[in-house]
Amino acid sequence: MSLVALAHLFVTLTKRDRKKDKPGLTLDMAVQLLRSTFARRTLTEQDAIRLIEYHFDRNRIAHESHRKSWLLKHKRTKPEVLL
Repeated sequence: MSLVALAHLFVTLTKRDRKKDKPGLTLDMAVQLLRSTFARRTLTEQDAIRLIEYHFDRNRIAHESHRKSWLLKHKRTKPEVLL
């Protein structure tokens, strides 16, 4: 429970501080980031930034792969942008 509360705080503060720079931070991603940081003895600010960028890149690649697979499976469905 403490890990989830800490992750929620991390998400909230990161979204506030980063504004539109990194809007895709989710609670699940924050929990993964915290787990990976707790495994280290020390964590510099640069290490933390690299970890965050790694998780964002991994999430983006997975999203693109899923979208590509979905579009191939649903060829008749026209993709539409919802804003």
